[in-house]
Amino acid sequence: MERYQDDIARIRDLLREHASGMSITDIAEQVHISRNSVGKYLDILQIQGSVDAYKAGTSKLYFLSSRLPSHAIPEVCTRPFLLIDKEEFVTDTNRQMAELLAIPKERIVGKEFASLPIKVREARGKQTLWGALRGTSIRVQGTIRPENGEPKAASLIFEPIVYENGRPGAALIVEDPQSRAATKDIAGAFSDILALLDDEIEYVVRCTPDGTIRFVNETYCAAAGKTKEDMMNRPFRPLVSAEDAERIRDHLAQLSVQQPVAWIELRAVMGGGEVRWQRWKDRALFDDRGRLTGYQSCGIDITDLMELKQEIAAAEERVDEMVKKKTEELRSTNRQLYAELSAREKTDHRLMEVQFLLNNGADAVILADRNGHIQIVNERAQDLLGYREEELLDQPLSTVIPSGLSDSFSDLIERLKDSGPMKARLSLATKNGTQIPAEVLFLFLQYLGEDFVGCFTRDAAVKVHDFAMVEDNPR
Repeated sequence: MERYQDDIARIRDLLREHASGMSITDIAEQVHISRNSVGKYLDILQIQGSVDAYKAGTSKLYFLSSRLPSHAIPEVCTRPFLLIDKEEFVTDTNRQMAELLAIPKERIVGKEFASLPIKVREARGKQTLWGALRGTSIRVQGTIRPENGEPKAASLIFEPIVYENGRPGAALIVEDPQSRAATKDIAGAFSDILALLDDEIEYVVRCTPDGTIRFVNETYCAAAGKTKEDMMNRPFRPLVSAEDAERIRDHLAQLSVQQPVAWIELRAVMGGGEVRWQRWKDRALFDDRGRLTGYQSCGIDITDLMELKQEIAAAEERVDEMVKKKTEELRSTNRQLYAELSAREKTDHRLMEVQFLLNNGADAVILADRNGHIQIVNERAQDLLGYREEELLDQPLSTVIPSGLSDSFSDLIERLKDSGPMKARLSLATKNGTQIPAEVLFLFLQYLGEDFVGCFTRDAAVKVHDFAMVEDNPR
């Protein structure tokens, strides 16, 4: 709840510093909130009439404004008025305006504003209306020309409004100059209505200093499940928890002439028994001497927003847990990978050593698999037989030992497994067709569950010298 208030306040402060407007992306980067959340907050502010937007190229820029909710004006305005949408068509009016123009209400609603008998004396009616549509409050002098009567001078008040769908509009309120001769009470009442319009969001309640209701709108009555008669002249006591009741008392006690307005969020039980989140803007009203004369409270239901925030918070927690879990799994996988890479590096190093020994040893070495196909042949064997390595790989062992073995290859493997290594005198076949007499040592080998036969022989041309140990010459 506090975070929601802080986020809204930070967005307001940021827009106040950038009067020309900011995009959702720019706002999100400045306040460090996700673009989706910023968009939802701006939608709320736009519906409240606190923010406007305009197109700038491909971007939509938002800026602070002060618009009155359209649905509040028919509830509290007793003067002739028109509600005008951004296409400049009338969307609503009241009986007083119909009587002033001498035109039935049904003939006014839906008509273009310019077609009505209302003229601005300064001859800039369209610019005045455009200014209000864009968010500027304007008061001008004008003339009302009813169809069946004499023209009447009037003060025309153009106020920016916002419809419930968030779209901008303008309200025209007509003030008859003759009414200025009325009593101060009427003037004061009209002033209070304008102040009420300035703060209205959805629910509107007006109370005396002791909390007795002097005005309540139909929207709040419907939500509370009561009629105006049930609520008027009774204490304004929403059904809240003891903790929130104490918070409300402290909240109202802090209002002063210097700081007459403050916000509070709370949960209240409404008419249907459902607990709803509400956000209230309370204004303390003071007379010319600074004495408290009452409170004006305007509220909005934010249950959907709070539930969404809770869902987002829960989703963020799930994402955090998932990230932690996946991070730990990744770390574990990395540790295993590092261990495997280290083991493979050692194995590769050992294989290089073995390969070095095979290639540089005095013996010619040939390794055949269980099917009798050559899998390894060292450099000494290649030199002896005149073949390149790729010419012998996967070739039958009979390619280089064509005869001399009495057993089949599979029988040879079984004999080697049972009796151990054995020697045989036979001939080796070279690539050019010559036969080389040789003594071959056959060994049974097993690697990674596979059976192999190793053949070792030495070229007779290779001479091996004996080395004798000699003592160092004494000095």
